[in-house]
Amino acid sequence: MRKWLVAFVALGALAGGSAQASNTAPVIVMSITPTNYGMVYFTHAGTRTQIPSCGAASNSRYAFSVATPGGQAMLSTLLTAFATHKPVTIVGTSACDQAAPDTESAAYFVISD
Repeated sequence: MRKWLVAFVALGALAGGSAQASNTAPVIVMSITPTNYGMVYFTHAGTRTQIPSCGAASNSRYAFSVATPGGQAMLSTLLTAFATHKPVTIVGTSACDQAAPDTESAAYFVISD
């Protein structure tokens, strides 16, 4: 029984120390900046939580790559939200991209009504 308790506590400590991805409440996209090296940066107005330390300096900015079909689909969705002034909920990856070491990468976002 004691071994299980020690293992359970150790597992909890490891889980507690892991990085957390940021997320937002529904926010409005304020700017979109595509680059010639395949990255897109975008900013938002609104609240963001769980910001990783690497992205703390740019707490209203996310980035993602358009080098993959998934990134291209994300850009299409983001442009739609921007053009229609629809709020989006954004979820980050908890990591900053090498091309943007001060900006958390976006994992996905959802357009709200």
